[in-house]
Amino acid sequence: MEWMLPNTADADPRWFAGDPADLVEAMATLLQSSIRPEWHARAACRGGGPAIWYPERGTSAEMALARCKACTVRAECLEAGQSELHGVWGGMSPRERRRAARLAKRQADAEAQGRLAPDPQAPIYELMARRKRSEVHASGS
Repeated sequence: MEWMLPNTADADPRWFAGDPADLVEAMATLLQSSIRPEWHARAACRGGGPAIWYPERGTSAEMALARCKACTVRAECLEAGQSELHGVWGGMSPRERRRAARLAKRQADAEAQGRLAPDPQAPIYELMARRKRSEVHASGS
């Protein structure tokens, strides 16, 4: 590939003197590597459209959550989605991620004060228990 950058106002607008397919391929590779993290190639969500991962307000995210259950990179996805305001990341909705982050912070604060033994899964288990309680309450049982 030969690159010729214009250095004057009257330079030829065709500044790339190579096969256009090479340029397209190079740009696609650059774009892909800058957008997707390495683990995304192994994610269960690959190939699916964004509609199930970003459900409209008031609609269920169950389809996305079901695909996440079997995903091998769920932890990486959850970490990547911690700052995301929308969408399902790592098998959690935005509300669940905020709740889990609050629980993790409370646990870390308590551990720093010597009140709890370290248990890295405690926030997730507590979140799951709350979800079950809310489902039972919503069903009227």
